[in-house]
Amino acid sequence: MAWTVTLDEFDTYDDAWEGFSMDLPADYNVAADCVRKHDDLDRTALHQAYPDGRRETYSFRDLDRKSDKLANALEDDGIEPGDRVVVYLPQIPETLCMNLACWKLGALSVPVNSSANSVYIRQVAESCDPKIIITNDALVETVIDVTESCPAIERIVLVGENDDHDASVSVTRYDTFVTNQPSNFDIIDSTPKTPASIMYTSGSTGPPKGALLPHEAWPGHLPGVYMNNELGLDETSVGYHHMIWGTTTGLANAVFGMWHYGGSVVGYQKDSYEPKKTFELLDEFDVTHAFIVPSWLRKMMDVEDPTAYDLSLSVITAGSERLSSEIVDWAENHLQGAVVNEIYGLTETGPLVTDCQTWYQQHHGVAGKPVPGQGVAIIDTETGEEKLRGETGAIAVRDEGLSSVLLEYWNLPEETAKLKRVDGWVLTGDLGVQNEEGYVRVFGRDDDVIISSGYQIKPDEIEAVITQHESVAEVGVITEIDEDLGEIIKAFVELRPNTEPTPILQAELKGWVKNSLETYKSPDNIIFVSSIPTTDRGKIDRQALKQK
Repeated sequence: MAWTVTLDEFDTYDDAWEGFSMDLPADYNVAADCVRKHDDLDRTALHQAYPDGRRETYSFRDLDRKSDKLANALEDDGIEPGDRVVVYLPQIPETLCMNLACWKLGALSVPVNSSANSVYIRQVAESCDPKIIITNDALVETVIDVTESCPAIERIVLVGENDDHDASVSVTRYDTFVTNQPSNFDIIDSTPKTPASIMYTSGSTGPPKGALLPHEAWPGHLPGVYMNNELGLDETSVGYHHMIWGTTTGLANAVFGMWHYGGSVVGYQKDSYEPKKTFELLDEFDVTHAFIVPSWLRKMMDVEDPTAYDLSLSVITAGSERLSSEIVDWAENHLQGAVVNEIYGLTETGPLVTDCQTWYQQHHGVAGKPVPGQGVAIIDTETGEEKLRGETGAIAVRDEGLSSVLLEYWNLPEETAKLKRVDGWVLTGDLGVQNEEGYVRVFGRDDDVIISSGYQIKPDEIEAVITQHESVAEVGVITEIDEDLGEIIKAFVELRPNTEPTPILQAELKGWVKNSLETYKSPDNIIFVSSIPTTDRGKIDRQALKQK
């Protein structure tokens, strides 16, 4: 039987917290874990769907051979261990195969959100100096623009039909690039600490930073992923991530989290689509485990008669923002009893806190309990000492052999030093509190905290209350400087369909907050907007709101 990470030997969460540890093979390589270790390599690994109705199916063997050809092509093109390859593609097979090929060869894959603009792509390219960027017809012009200021780029590999482009570097069709390459490749000698990928942050609070992750970072996600999915992942599991594969949640949770246990994933190439399409995909492919951010779940709540779909959903992972009781109740009543679990983590650390209703009761307003093996604690950043239960502090993880923690920020030693400035701890940059039962409440970025009328106010608790109102689809809260009043609270509100933005509703929402929280937490200004900007991780983009 193939080696897997589980917590099945433990009867309770407390047992797992005390006893869990993970020992990886000395020659661990994430590509071998994904597609080579399974007893049945002909089992389906990928269900690929396209907007035009095409459907493709790939086995583990298919993806292994496809990525072997690509690894050979990269090697023949001069790519060596340590070289960077940017993967700028939507949810298509070539996205996964390029990551696998890099891991086999020892190159560093650099996955990027396919909706990222040219500014972001240029920042990433100038940071990591890739030799190759793989992209498609829809995105290639953006990449060509970037090559002008990034001389390290030697080739664009194009997934598409049109390779007639005016570019200063070679543009080669994917099919041509891998033609006549053998479908077998000897994976490099790697260890758990061998660098595997550079995952860039969303850039919502400044230029994106590249988190250098070792091979062991990917299985380092598994304890949290396994818990969040109610200790129930196996070869019958079918996973779907409704956003992108160019993030750690997309690759580690949705793809690797399924493949490690022998399950399959669903890919859907899209530019944009309506919530109804999510239901159609979940139905068509009998998805059992899905990662869907709360803001998208709220949009799905407006789809007429979701019970008309024949769903196989067992668990929905809801990350990136706070989960409301309204969503949980809706899923129980309209998604045939699917469990919706919150999860909290970072690109730099992997999952840190999660719900797991098999082991403990879910409580709304908290993200769950710390993942065993991750050394999560609430600390005082001045002393490095752990806070008492009930005291607010910085959320941190032990920097002592944890597999999911980044090695460093790529070419940013000062930023790495800030992250690890407290001896023995890696700081998340978020504030939180752990109650007497062990549940962790995440307040958000410590630099997002609002100081108004002398009080410290966390924007996400105001957002959580406003989204409970029947007229509200989404909300983002920021602070603004008023010449007379100083720092005030400003809430941007996206209304549900067919809801009129009126002064009466503005007053009602302010009163709604006052009835649920302390009076001083009620927004001073409420602005109705057509949509709330989000990052590629699905988080509220507060920097974009501040520019409105």
